[in-house]
Amino acid sequence: MRMHHPAEALRVAVTKKISMSMQASRTRLSGLSKELSRQWQDCQQTWRDTKSKEFDASYIQPLLDGVDNAVTAMEDLDKILKKLRHDCEL
Repeated sequence: MRMHHPAEALRVAVTKKISMSMQASRTRLSGLSKELSRQWQDCQQTWRDTKSKEFDASYIQPLLDGVDNAVTAMEDLDKILKKLRHDCEL
């Protein structure tokens, strides 16, 4: 088994912690987005006028799209961090 330099061990530990924190944040963000979407669907059952459609197009859909993009970026970054951690452990 290869001994790690203290700085290398610290880097691996920090990378692992960031990855775990990012995973928790990604899960929370995704869950909150789904809850917002459910609440918005409920609201649309009673609010069905032109302003509702404008609000959906101007605010809700761009927000949900942005969250989807952020979650995808976080997944990609998590893969990079896992590879970095693996490479540092070799």
